[in-house]
Amino acid sequence: MSLVLGVGVSSGADPVELRALATAVLADNGFQPKDVVAVVTLDAKSETPAVVGLAEAVGAEVLGYPASTLDALDVPNPSRAVGRAVGTSSVAEAAVLAHGARLVVSKTARGRCTVAVGAHERAGLDDPITSADR
Repeated sequence: MSLVLGVGVSSGADPVELRALATAVLADNGFQPKDVVAVVTLDAKSETPAVVGLAEAVGAEVLGYPASTLDALDVPNPSRAVGRAVGTSSVAEAAVLAHGARLVVSKTARGRCTVAVGAHERAGLDDPITSADR
C-alpha cells in the first residue's frame, strides 16, 4: 500500500511539530513512514520549511494543489476558518483526494499543523493504479 500524507500548515508552522504529528497519526493507525510516497498540500504552502522537512524525513515528494482544485472537492470535515484564510475549506483531506487517493484517516490538527492520510492500494507491485483501485 502506498500512502499519501495530506498536510495543512499555518504561517510559521514548526517543522518538528508537523513531523511529530504526522509520525503519531501514522503510528496510531498502524502505518509506517516508509510507505509514504507523497506529501500533498495547498500549492502556496508546498515550499514551507515544515512541509519540505516532512517530505525529506519520510523520503517522499511534495505536491501542491491550487485552492480552487481543493475547494471543489467534497470532504468530511470542512472548515470555514480555513476557507477564509486560504480560499478552500479543506487542505489536508482535500489534497489527499485531489491526489487520487482514498481518505483512510480524517484530519488531525495540532497547533499550526493538520494531517490526513490517504492510500493507493495495488493488487501487485508492478500493477499500475487504476480508477478501480482508488
